Amino acid sequence: MVEELRKDESMCKALLEIMEPEIKKEKILAVIEILKEIGKDEEEIKKTLMHKYDMNEVEIKSYL
Repeated sequence: MVEELRKDESMCKALLEIMEPEIKKEKILAVIEILKEIGKDEEEIKKTLMHKYDMNEVEIKSYL
């Protein structure tokens, strides 16, 4: 069954579309964690997220 799903390109694309928001969320959380570990303050983190992920302040607040 797994092999059949691997051959079904439209299924793979559909799954990626479904998972994309969760994947993005995990990436953003990882970036925040790394920036905090290297001593960046909240303003620097906000600027990075705005630039790198084209996020606005409201979106960023939901992560911080």
